Amino acid sequence: LIKEVNQQQTDETISFDREPTSVEFESVFTRILQTIFIKNHVSQLVIVLDNLDRIEATDLKNVWATIQTFFQQRSNPIASQQESWSKNLKFLVPFDRDNFAELWKESFSKIRLKEADDEPIIKASFNSKVSNEVQSFLEKSFQVTIEVPPLYPSSWRKYLAQCINEALTGWCSTEKHRALIVLTDLLSEQSTPPTPRLIKGII
Repeated sequence: LIKEVNQQQTDETISFDREPTSVEFESVFTRILQTIFIKNHVSQLVIVLDNLDRIEATDLKNVWATIQTFFQQRSNPIASQQESWSKNLKFLVPFDRDNFAELWKESFSKIRLKEADDEPIIKASFNSKVSNEVQSFLEKSFQVTIEVPPLYPSSWRKYLAQCINEALTGWCSTEKHRALIVLTDLLSEQSTPPTPRLIKGII
């Protein structure tokens, strides 16, 4: 006798947040640099790209391809002629050479092994070839490479004492001296000198 009809309407909106292309990324990056140099009157800009040697080998190529957009702004001769600010743009890339080389070596190795899957490979010769490719890649990627030598034992002991004095405020000189002796003995057992990061972490 009584018929009830329920009507339900569902609206669904799907949005896609796609990754920008290298051209779009470069355009945005250029506008950012123009704002920094022209509107904000900045005379010199240094961009630091840190921790590249901590990227997983599987992601390194994609990350490096994106970073190339930054480098192109500095090395592009056309941009250098049109934009005077491009000459005042510098990039600083701190990295551990051994770790960075190992990442690229692993990446290159997978490609070469796949290409030569059906051919006999002499391991020593193969590793030498990959190492040469890695070295060539690093030389092409960076205009100037500055080697930072490890800390000498006398240097890190002095740095350790300095960190103890700065961090352990309120401690008497006797307690600081004991801490210095204990940490010096502990760190001296390592095969390589401790890094500043390790010293600060322990303190």
